[in-house]
Amino acid sequence: MTTDTVATPKLDVVTLEVLRNGFIQICEEVTITMLKTAHSVIFNEGKDLSTGVFDRDGRLIAQDMQGCPIHIAAMPQAVKAGIERYGVDAMYPGDVFLVNDSYAGGTHLPDVTVFAPVFWEGELVGFIGNRGHHTDVGGMAPGSMPGDATEMYQEGLIVPPVKIYERGRPCRDTLSIIYANVRLPRNTEGDIAAQRAGVQTGMRRFHSLLERYGLDVVRAGIDEIIGYSDRQMRSEVARIPDGTYTFVDYMDTDGLTGRRVTIALTVRKQGSEITFDFAGSDPQVQGAVNCPFSVTVASVWIAMLMVTNPDIHPSEGAFTSVHVTAPPGTVVNPRPPASTVSGLTETCNRLIDMCIAALAPGCPDRVVAGELGTCNVHTLGGVRSAGPAGSPEPWVAILNPKGGWGGMADRDGWTCIQDPLSNCRNQPCEALEHSFPLRVRRFSLRTGVEGAGRHRGGFGLVRDIEVTSDCVISTCLDRARIPPFGLLGGDDGAVNAMHVKRAGSDAFEPLPPRESNMALRAGDVVRIETAIGGGFGDPLERDPRLVAEDVREGYLPDAAAAREVYGVVLDDAGEVDEAATDALRAQLCSARGEVRPRTDFPERAPVFVPATGTGATR
Repeated sequence: MTTDTVATPKLDVVTLEVLRNGFIQICEEVTITMLKTAHSVIFNEGKDLSTGVFDRDGRLIAQDMQGCPIHIAAMPQAVKAGIERYGVDAMYPGDVFLVNDSYAGGTHLPDVTVFAPVFWEGELVGFIGNRGHHTDVGGMAPGSMPGDATEMYQEGLIVPPVKIYERGRPCRDTLSIIYANVRLPRNTEGDIAAQRAGVQTGMRRFHSLLERYGLDVVRAGIDEIIGYSDRQMRSEVARIPDGTYTFVDYMDTDGLTGRRVTIALTVRKQGSEITFDFAGSDPQVQGAVNCPFSVTVASVWIAMLMVTNPDIHPSEGAFTSVHVTAPPGTVVNPRPPASTVSGLTETCNRLIDMCIAALAPGCPDRVVAGELGTCNVHTLGGVRSAGPAGSPEPWVAILNPKGGWGGMADRDGWTCIQDPLSNCRNQPCEALEHSFPLRVRRFSLRTGVEGAGRHRGGFGLVRDIEVTSDCVISTCLDRARIPPFGLLGGDDGAVNAMHVKRAGSDAFEPLPPRESNMALRAGDVVRIETAIGGGFGDPLERDPRLVAEDVREGYLPDAAAAREVYGVVLDDAGEVDEAATDALRAQLCSARGEVRPRTDFPERAPVFVPATGTGATR
């Protein structure tokens, strides 16, 4: 008796590379379609979205390289949740699915995933999916980002994997429930339509690859792409010294009591395998900082791409050698209905920073000090007295201004750049003023002496926004108490800060970092100051010429700051006095005894125990 088998096609390098880039191009075209058709500013200006192509099992084949990295791990889990709920036998051409549940592969509820199966000659061969941050999904605060939420139900409408189109026909009852639970139903309808249009574009491009190469070659290419990513990452992991790495850091607060939240990390590296273990982290809290496990996994994956090689093709194969464990019921693997609204925007940032910092002793030339550490989400909402249609209508604006990254081994930190979990953009003043009752009164750099190092941290920004209509503001951010950490002798950076100046007043007063629905009156001005990144290396090792340049450019306030922080003496012309600088630095080093970061949290330092030794390195 014989069994017929189909031989797997052998792919040449050129065909494989064409297929690999073809899948990336599919993702990019999906993103372009969404950007050109979406209704919301956070979509088409902020670019808070991502796209992916998946095989029939939900494995990630490719992602838009300009999308949000945090979706790398989370979106495949959402697709797999849909497969588990319905089964591939209950999926048909024309079906479209939607999900935002944080415990079903979601990130936080405003991030809505839309995906659809791709069929070829009657057979399901893969999926096209995208995820975008919707302006509002209901809940206790406009913008659905209540930093003081105590359970998931307060954040907004929870949607498990459901069909919103079946065999090409809209599921109007399901869509009606969604639109009835959001503050901006027209926006939501338009953005979901943009996501569906993106999926349809991706399906056509997927079909083009199948028409050109045939199903067998494309399937073989998918397997090889995933295997290629695996080999790339294993090669990079093997370069990291074997041993155990540990690091600890904190969230400012649990969101309710003001108690800081501890996150502990142990990294075990052996050969081409690496495990990130979050045992020892605090139990899940009642506040909103809990991080869904899918986001915890995605945070580790982002950190590994940053520490190794960001050009590794981001398929699921890139992470088969990267393992993540976290005890259930902890702040990094909570059980429902724990609130997770800022688990993505804040805790995720902390996890990325921690993974990178923990590996600093083993690969100091490939790490970065602490960055702004938050998405800095501020949501404003109210009702226009006369909207574009001529009648009162609700409005919601989401502000997430960027800040400073930490210094690196070979350069200063980047200035006014988004946090590492996303590739979102600073929203233009003109777009904000055109779309909402807001006026941008100031948009400038935030500089200072914080974040000093051999390579200093990048600077934040200052944005003053006047509201021209009565509204409410909700804040959801971290790093407002505990600053971004310096690394390997660098100073800590500066914290994020929010203030408000009431109409008729000349003084700014603080705004709390986690509170919902604070009243603003027309004429009030909100000031947002984003963080300065931590420094890398001893400030006394910074090139004196760079210090002099920082003073000239206004990044350092004056020659006194250059002397006090960096031990650099400038003459009356602003040039470096080399002899005086050498003498002062020698004096400062002698008085200090040894290089240590100037920080209120000295325990935030990486510890490394080599696999073949017994000593610890700090």
